[in-house]
Amino acid sequence: MERWTDTDTVGGGTRCTFEWCTTAHGATVDPADEDHRSEGFGWVGRVRDGRSSGPGFETDIEVGVLRRFDDSAVWIVIETGAGISLALSPRAARTLGHRLLDDPDVRSACESLDSVD
Repeated sequence: MERWTDTDTVGGGTRCTFEWCTTAHGATVDPADEDHRSEGFGWVGRVRDGRSSGPGFETDIEVGVLRRFDDSAVWIVIETGAGISLALSPRAARTLGHRLLDDPDVRSACESLDSVD
């Protein structure tokens, strides 16, 4: 995951040495904006707090790679427009991916026409 490339200038800042990082380092205002972030991918989905009931609500969901400026490891992050965020280690994210694809109960729930969209 930690592929290194040469640095160059991009978007008014310095391109990161992590190949996947899209942060324009040095062009940010807040030190927290110097975190290493991948481009990620997003979609609109229905979410709710796991302790809640009811239909939830639609919001933006984004998945990407994150390494905070003071971290020594990368994290796979699932974030929502509702301020909910979950950071998984790469190993935990891989396990989640396998469970989503391989667990017959989870697969059945995902394929059910009766699921909440």
